[in-house]
Amino acid sequence: MHPASDPAEQNDPSRVIPDEETQHIEVCLQKAREGDLEAFERFYLTYKGRIFNYLYRFLGDYHASEELTQEVFIKAYKNLKRYEARMTPLAWIYTIARNSCKNWFRARALRSHISLDAPAPQEGGSLGELLPAQGESPEEEATRQEEEGLLKASILSLPAPFREVVILCDIQGCDYRQAAVILGTTTGTIGSRLFRARTLLAEQLRKVADRERRKKP
Repeated sequence: MHPASDPAEQNDPSRVIPDEETQHIEVCLQKAREGDLEAFERFYLTYKGRIFNYLYRFLGDYHASEELTQEVFIKAYKNLKRYEARMTPLAWIYTIARNSCKNWFRARALRSHISLDAPAPQEGGSLGELLPAQGESPEEEATRQEEEGLLKASILSLPAPFREVVILCDIQGCDYRQAAVILGTTTGTIGSRLFRARTLLAEQLRKVADRERRKKP
């Protein structure tokens, strides 16, 4: 008979079983801490796309997201000695990105004297919006872009705690445990926030669809 596992350990979001990629990147980080710049570059190339997408979905500003992506990895390099092995490299870099987002909003609030609770700006365009899908007619492309724009605007309008879980779980593909580590909370909280966020999104999109329907003759 196997001994019963510790309930505290079961509920500990930091206990993530590393996959092959994670193990490889952990080795890279260890080498980077010892001064291996090529190892850090491998870490950067592995995660830069995911971090940019996270920042862009959260900020809604393409150019700011590009700049902040570079800033995130610079911070990571400067703080290599603070990396804790109990947290996966992906969770660690997401945590830095999340804190960078908060700092970006604070700086923006100071510049324009707006509330930190205001929705994120809705500037820029995603890479997917710049290129038409193969085989789409102009009408289909226009419809798709309109739908993508509505979804993007709806996500950006969510309160930050709900926006975070939608981006991490529904867009970035994190599971509840990974999201809990990044956001410093429990998997139960992630689940409840995600349910609430999806409910809010569905309601917003329904209202938009109703308005559009009423406009038609």
